[in-house]
Amino acid sequence: MRIAVATALFLASCATPKPIDRGHNRPLSVAEHQQEADRHEIEAKKQESLYRPEATNPNAQPLQCFDQPLAGVPTDGTEPIPLMRPCWTVDSNPTADHKRAAEAHLHAAAEHRARAAALLGAEKQSCRGMGEQEISHSPFYHRDDILSVKPYREDRALRGAVVLFRRVPGLTADWMRRAIACHQARAAVMGYSTTFMPYCPLMLEGVATSVDDIPAGVRVTLRSTNDVTAAAVLGRAEDLVGGE
Repeated sequence: MRIAVATALFLASCATPKPIDRGHNRPLSVAEHQQEADRHEIEAKKQESLYRPEATNPNAQPLQCFDQPLAGVPTDGTEPIPLMRPCWTVDSNPTADHKRAAEAHLHAAAEHRARAAALLGAEKQSCRGMGEQEISHSPFYHRDDILSVKPYREDRALRGAVVLFRRVPGLTADWMRRAIACHQARAAVMGYSTTFMPYCPLMLEGVATSVDDIPAGVRVTLRSTNDVTAAAVLGRAEDLVGGE
């Protein structure tokens, strides 16, 4: 029993730290990826400090294959019942688990930093040429240029919203597509935070868009297969024309 408890405590000391508690299931933001990378690197240093390359186990050899309980050999009434287990090899270095744990933490840290870099790269590429003013707010900020908002449905199921923008100088379907790509990339960088541009339906995770030039203006269809997200898309869009 003492051996089992000691083993459990040792394994717990090498365990990967718990991820950030973000309150609900959504992708991590760039800042959160970087925070997780920092956490893993700190834990890696702790594990590395416990590793002793010079430590050796003089009893490094396969364990016996029969493991009898301390209370005695069980029987089926007349004959002894041998208890079998694999012949595991004892590690030649009793601190090697710390080294392996450190390597795992460093690998996780590298993955988080790579993901953060990828998100920032996608944002930079998507927002290239947009200009600081347009990057600071989404097209949906311009409420006065929104002509109408209608629910978007598929087979009677609510799937989002259709927003019609008036045709102002310089506004084309191509420009709107670029602006949408930019702001959806920014939403991913922010981890789809509910406090980042909360007026904009593009800030919600998993929203697909299509943009069309029609005689009345530029039409944007926002669609989600998730019922909750679809309702939130419509709610945000309706607030744009129903608010102040």
